Amino acid sequence: MPTAWKPPRDDETRNRALGADEDTAALSRCWACAEPLPRPRPFDWLAKGQPGERDRGGQSVQQFLRPGPHRLYPSKRQNIIYLTPVGGMQGSPPTDRLLAVLEAFFGMPARLLPIALPSKAVDALERSADGAGYGTQFEAPSVNRMLQQHKPRDGIAIVGFTMDDLCDSAKGFGFLFGQANLDCGAATFSFARYSDDGPSAALFLRRCALVLCHEVAHLFGIKHCIWAKCVMNGSNHLAESEDRPFALCPIDLKKLVAIHKEARLGEPLCIIAREENICRWLDGNDLADDAAHSRQLLAAMRCQAVEKSLAPTAAAAAPASGKAHVSLASTLQVNPRGVEPTRVPSDSINSIASSLEDTWAMFARFDAAGVRLQETGMSMLARVI
Repeated sequence: MPTAWKPPRDDETRNRALGADEDTAALSRCWACAEPLPRPRPFDWLAKGQPGERDRGGQSVQQFLRPGPHRLYPSKRQNIIYLTPVGGMQGSPPTDRLLAVLEAFFGMPARLLPIALPSKAVDALERSADGAGYGTQFEAPSVNRMLQQHKPRDGIAIVGFTMDDLCDSAKGFGFLFGQANLDCGAATFSFARYSDDGPSAALFLRRCALVLCHEVAHLFGIKHCIWAKCVMNGSNHLAESEDRPFALCPIDLKKLVAIHKEARLGEPLCIIAREENICRWLDGNDLADDAAHSRQLLAAMRCQAVEKSLAPTAAAAAPASGKAHVSLASTLQVNPRGVEPTRVPSDSINSIASSLEDTWAMFARFDAAGVRLQETGMSMLARVI
């Protein structure tokens, strides 16, 4: 019987993907803060038969650096990330906070598009009337083509965000959290599915900022990550999306460093200064656990002692009702007040974490089955009407 696939966790494989050069030592220390990906469960992004199965090979730094039209190349003349709303925006997070996280995360200027998108262009966008439980959807490729037409000359990328649901009917995607198009230098993402469970303002902002950074990183050629829990992990459902830390793994962080080196925008990207900016953004938006993890990364980068713990997820930003989908294995070691954590035998933690992950995987399967049932019901209803 063939052995079930599992994400690489061994040092040899991950170090080979990271490569060896002058940046490797500082980045390698960050593995102490990176939680390995678990085996994929049914309906997960990397599960057999799911779209993410093709991502199992991963993208090494060497593969990323291969010449070719597989990513955007910023330069001194073209290095601004433009952000713009598309369609109705009621309930969306503050634009200034999204711009701030883009600048902190990528180390490049981020600006709001100076002129609003023409209403005629937005009205002319392709839509799917069938929907998937969230009303009429924008066809994501149509949005990206429109964004490309309005990208300023100094823009390396233009990113649209919307409170309307997205889909890509031509490729068979009934709904999408976001989609990036390298050829257009454009990406679009939707916040429509991030507020169903009544999240706190902090958790809602976290969800939106994660998908924003994820999609923009795709524009720069950084593919889905299998090396550890990372912003660049794919996701098939909200529980899986929620389980990502607000951090790049060492391999994907090295790709971002390489982007800056090639662009020659001035001083090379300093990973410590970048992480300090991210930590300030997290602290300023009440994302305490993510900020604590960011400080762990900073300690690793500075060759300081790192408290060994799993990377946090959205637990700290969850509403009091506990509705948010989070990894309970991660919340076992949350340290919200910055005090010294209680020492728990690792065997006990691993046993409890494994049991809780199995329980949450079951909930995730229920979520996925419910979404599919809802989509089928809406489709049947549309045909009857």
